[in-house]
Amino acid sequence: MSVVGGCTNTSIDAAKAKKWLIYWVIFGGMELIDTFFGSCLHRIPFYWFMRLGLVLFLIIPSQNGIERLYNPFLKNIFVQISRLDIGCCNGFTVDSVADKLASEFKEKTN
Repeated sequence: MSVVGGCTNTSIDAAKAKKWLIYWVIFGGMELIDTFFGSCLHRIPFYWFMRLGLVLFLIIPSQNGIERLYNPFLKNIFVQISRLDIGCCNGFTVDSVADKLASEFKEKTN
């Protein structure tokens, strides 16, 4: 079973969709940072262990790492970005996207 396997069942709700959406945004950001600054980051001792620790912290449900990282730090950044009129966000927030994805999923499975 894959890590995302828990997200593919038919009983998905908006809270679970929001958590996975935030996780993939954070993971994508980590990949972008690795792409552009990888040669510098790989010189840091134990970088890959720290990165693995962060990913595990985010995924393990008992740690609730996504909420601990998103609410105090990243939520304000996403709100600021969604207020910018750059033509790509169209005023969407993580909450509204998660609610929309969950409702579309429920419509397709029913």
